[in-house]
Amino acid sequence: MRSFLETIAALLFGILIGAVIMALWGRDPWASYAALFQGAWGNARALASTLSRSLPFVLTGLTFAVGVRAGLFNIGAQGQM
Repeated sequence: MRSFLETIAALLFGILIGAVIMALWGRDPWASYAALFQGAWGNARALASTLSRSLPFVLTGLTFAVGVRAGLFNIGAQGQM
């Protein structure tokens, strides 16, 4: 449970830092984050595009994690993508 809370806290902290940087540059953080989420998950086509573009990274990360859990180190993950 502690690991989960630390992950959520880190995510919220990153969003907050991003909002502060956008505000310092004179941009509206709410509008920026709304556009980000609308573009990624706004409709079925956006969701399908997000999933199809992120799937190679997710699968590469999973294959790397399997090797690490087995006590092996794979330096070829980028080439396998």
